[in-house]
Amino acid sequence: MGSRTAFSHISRSSFASWRLGVSKLLFLALVTTTAFAQNPPERTRLYTKPDPANPGGLRGHIAKPQLPIEQILALPADSIEEVYEGEVSGPKRDTFQFKGLPVGKYEIRSVDKGRVVDQQPVEVKAGTNQTIKVKR
Repeated sequence: MGSRTAFSHISRSSFASWRLGVSKLLFLALVTTTAFAQNPPERTRLYTKPDPANPGGLRGHIAKPQLPIEQILALPADSIEEVYEGEVSGPKRDTFQFKGLPVGKYEIRSVDKGRVVDQQPVEVKAGTNQTIKVKR
């Protein structure tokens, strides 16, 4: 009588087949990981690119932000699929600018530490570069 192991009830051919399957799975995981390390996936957030031909522009200042602003977003009232990302600047990261916005109504949202902290409706008109002040 031979000694029994945890795999003694499995035939050698089944065990060999199982090992081959696991080996293939590990190889696939290695190849996938290596591919992502060399070519990381793009950002998961996709923003609508401003069109320089659009006449609308917007500048603003966030009054007394608690934390520096990380992002400023303009969401068109008539389209849930488009989001425009503005440029945040200033030594306190409390000023922003949008260029090339289509004419229309927007909701401006400021984001710090990954959370929306301010929201303000605004209307962008043709041929103007409006200045707004977002109150806290």
